Amino acid sequence: MEKKVLILEDNDKTALLLKQLLEECGSPVKIYIEKDIERAYALVLQNRIQLFIVDIILDISKPGDTSGIRFAESVRSIAKYKYTPIIFITSLQDPEIYAYRELHCYGYIEKPFAIEQVKRLLSEALDCNIAGEDDRVLHFRKDGILYPIQCSEVIYAQSVNHTICFYLTNGTEFKISYKTCKQILEEAEYDEFIQCNRGAIVNRKYIGNIDLANGVITLRGNVTVDIGIRYKKKFIEALQW
Repeated sequence: MEKKVLILEDNDKTALLLKQLLEECGSPVKIYIEKDIERAYALVLQNRIQLFIVDIILDISKPGDTSGIRFAESVRSIAKYKYTPIIFITSLQDPEIYAYRELHCYGYIEKPFAIEQVKRLLSEALDCNIAGEDDRVLHFRKDGILYPIQCSEVIYAQSVNHTICFYLTNGTEFKISYKTCKQILEEAEYDEFIQCNRGAIVNRKYIGNIDLANGVITLRGNVTVDIGIRYKKKFIEALQW
């Protein structure tokens, strides 16, 4: 599966060298290069990044600049990036203790680069699997009882008359009232969930066939769900994540 990598680096030559080394690692990657923190943060929210490579000093005109660390702090505050590997680019030693202890830094690329060492670190980071992605759980309170729903066991969810029904891999159904698809997606923070029409979410893992011409998804058990016209573009984009 293609992994998405964000390089946040103000030096074009350095960024292009890192891009080249990533491509030489042999893993399928989609690489984003940014030097502006605000644009990088917007990209982070719109996508699911599997590896961050961040220069600690992004503005050499500011003495003592450590804006790369500030960016990493913002990333770590987002639930889905709590454990995503971050590699810092630096020639500094001072931030090391803070970055490792507080930001769970995966490693450092020190300037000037030792090419083979950098390639080895990048390869290891790309192979790193983020624990817990398949362990996402939704919790719902119903009739005074707390029910956990494992996201990985949801084939699809459908909303009808203000009630969402979850169809699970064990053949059972679970219904909860007054929850929207938007709320479910926000609470789950689960990348395999994709909204395909106003009232339906499908689990990418259980898609058997997609008929874009007729706007129909076939899921496990030969269940079909429609792709809404307004959701078609976003659905296609989500499949490419």
